[in-house]
Amino acid sequence: MVKRILEALGVRPMINAAATQTPIGGSRMNPNVAKAMGEISQYFVDLHALHAAVGREIARMTHNEAAMVSGGVASAFYLTTMALVKQKDPAAFAALPQSMPRKHSILLYATQCVEYTLGIELAGVRLRRIQTPGIVDEQAELLEREIRQEKPLAVFYVLAGPWIKPGAPSLERTISVCRQYGVPVIVDAAAQLPPKSNLWKFTQMGAELALFSGGKDLCGPSNMGLVLGRQELVDICRSLISPNEGVGRFFKVGKEELIAAWVAVKDYMEADEAQRLAWCEDEVNSMVSALADIPALRVSRAYPNEAGQPVPRVFVSVLGANAARVERICGDFRRGEIPIAFLPDGEKGGFYINPMTLAPGESKTVIKAIRAYFEEG
Repeated sequence: MVKRILEALGVRPMINAAATQTPIGGSRMNPNVAKAMGEISQYFVDLHALHAAVGREIARMTHNEAAMVSGGVASAFYLTTMALVKQKDPAAFAALPQSMPRKHSILLYATQCVEYTLGIELAGVRLRRIQTPGIVDEQAELLEREIRQEKPLAVFYVLAGPWIKPGAPSLERTISVCRQYGVPVIVDAAAQLPPKSNLWKFTQMGAELALFSGGKDLCGPSNMGLVLGRQELVDICRSLISPNEGVGRFFKVGKEELIAAWVAVKDYMEADEAQRLAWCEDEVNSMVSALADIPALRVSRAYPNEAGQPVPRVFVSVLGANAARVERICGDFRRGEIPIAFLPDGEKGGFYINPMTLAPGESKTVIKAIRAYFEEG
């Protein structure tokens, strides 16, 4: 049925050989998640009770004090900031929306200031960016100086592997400095799965909260995320989000996303992680071997993947004059008879093939398409 609908809309499904990127649908949803979402859609439930119950179970499964399902990680930036305002300054929170809490601030390293951190400023607080040099000790000193100058509501720390340029002290050092001054650390770990142990690693290190995307390796819906960590702040977050009225109402999480989160986390925790990673290694080795004899290419194993996850992928280096046409080449594949999304790297003159988002058998289609393009083109 869906294929007929897509045909009628003039939109073609594609093979995702790039990454768990939101613009191309995130990840392939776990069939158990999709089934559960369909079934719960036919029931009426008390959303307050379901929110709390799902949160308790996810907290238990992920070894955290508390958990909440959010409408993705970007919305969680806003919600956690609002929760910090409510926790630290109830009077300022009560004045919303007539008066925004501009006297409060959040600290963030400038190198980690991704687009989604705009959610912090949407909550009305000031975002103070720490400009850091390349020396680790000086980076920590800058953080300490900023905290002494004006104590922030929190420090947000973004983990995204190679997507984030170097220039900030380690998360361990950041937590250590913040602990001295009683400043909570909120970790954006949206794409930091696998390994599954990251679901509790950052909070056990001392972070107040860790935020994860549900639409990436958890294989849930793209508009679902997890807020994991300390009980008090998670409870405040839940008091703000829909179905409650107020500042978090427009980040709606329905019964479908709540059930999806529970099933996605349960299946993820029960999955054989080592077996899955071994499959990825086999896929990478097979693709490297199958493409090795194409004169126009140099193909190799790359590690880790685009978000710094411990998963291998294939790097296809385009040789000669075509190295400067990588973006155009990847565009050609997206417009091909069978559309395929690759992750281009113009600086390196090539593109990546990520096995994490390939279904069994799709790598053969990818290999066939690459051979046809570079041998016949």
